[in-house]
Amino acid sequence: MLRHWLQKTIQTFNGALQINLKRFPITLFFILSLTCYLCYLVAADQPENKKLYWILGYYLSVGTLLSLSLHLWCEEIKSLIKKSIIQTGAHALLIADAFYLYSYSYEKSFTEIGIAHGAGLLAIGLSIFFLSFLKEKNDIPSWNFAVSSITSCITANLIGCVMSCGISLLVLSLHKLFNIDIDTRYYLYIVIICNVCLPLL
Repeated sequence: MLRHWLQKTIQTFNGALQINLKRFPITLFFILSLTCYLCYLVAADQPENKKLYWILGYYLSVGTLLSLSLHLWCEEIKSLIKKSIIQTGAHALLIADAFYLYSYSYEKSFTEIGIAHGAGLLAIGLSIFFLSFLKEKNDIPSWNFAVSSITSCITANLIGCVMSCGISLLVLSLHKLFNIDIDTRYYLYIVIICNVCLPLL
């Protein structure tokens, strides 16, 4: 019974991964890069250049949202050249923004730039739900997609939390029962994989 369930889970995950790879290759790249980056950040004791690490985290997390929004929008565009220009231009602007933030002096007031970037992030997040439905004559398909996506997101995050708690308890039981010394970083790796990577996928 357990073996059948495990095989079905692996097949479902493999199928979802292949669909994501075909439909959202750049988003998948950003998700895996963000996961590896967070794991590296946990492994590194004290990063030498903290500003660079913050900017990399910003770039990878915003790049994930931006690439998803652009892919959904570009599915409605038939011209391959137009798609390429939109994708390349938007990601070039994100890279330029990351360089600007890296060169920005934090001695200046950071409030204005923080508000501007927060508003931009909110706009990108909202565009995921509505940008690909601009050609529709009514709002019902976009609202249905938004409700379905938010429900799926909440469900995926709840499942990720349950998985991370279960695996963490399993690792803790190894420590308690068999006195195996386990570094606390492994718990953070479990949280990153179960609460960041899997729900995003």
